Amino acid sequence: MSHLGTLLLVSGDNRGGQSLSTRLSEGGFDVTQVMDGAKALEHLKTEHPDIILAMAKLPDMSGIELANRIKASENAADIPVALLCDYSTAELSQQALDARIDDLVVQPIDPGVLAARLKPLLRLSTMH
Repeated sequence: MSHLGTLLLVSGDNRGGQSLSTRLSEGGFDVTQVMDGAKALEHLKTEHPDIILAMAKLPDMSGIELANRIKASENAADIPVALLCDYSTAELSQQALDARIDDLVVQPIDPGVLAARLKPLLRLSTMH
């Protein structure tokens, strides 16, 4: 499998996150997994992944709040962010747009479909 790009997975849960990380790695991404928003923000001080994939519900903040903080940061604002959620509502979609989230992905989702959804975000990351 070819290398597609680097991905920061903010999973909030080790078991489900590890499974997702493995499937994304098998799909060609170099995945770094962290468990919460604070660890993601700390990681972004020294690293610049091609894509950030965050769960909507994290132990210490919402995925929307994390995206707002990423997009407000000087060193990471250009990184595309995708949000994984269990459902989508008009309100959540509006919040995601307001937070400049690049894709809202409803679970469960086939790993191949998720990888296909993330590929356009790689193109966005190379445009910056």
